[in-house]
Amino acid sequence: MNILIAYSTRCGTTEKISKMLAEKLNEPPDIIDLYSFPDSDVSNYDLIILGSSVYFGKVQKHFKEFIKNNLNILKEKKLALFLCAGEKNPEIKSGLIEENFHRYLETSLLVLIF
Repeated sequence: MNILIAYSTRCGTTEKISKMLAEKLNEPPDIIDLYSFPDSDVSNYDLIILGSSVYFGKVQKHFKEFIKNNLNILKEKKLALFLCAGEKNPEIKSGLIEENFHRYLETSLLVLIF
């Protein structure tokens, strides 16, 4: 299985989580920073794990642009999503998903919020 972890970070926490997730997987994934490689080809991956930090309720700009630019491909893939947010309120956390992803990815996602 070809696995990709694609992340966008501001202070480095999302990058650290990406590397921690990579260590836990049975097969080594490719890891890309969407700020440095926004036009990466994701068509050859079976599973795509997307991660972003959240500031003031919004994901990183490069992350959102990556999803918009690859939307048709992403809808056909197995996806997992993780967000790095300092919020502890579960209602606000669920609102982050609705606000940032519902209109783009109408698919079932495995979602983790740190």
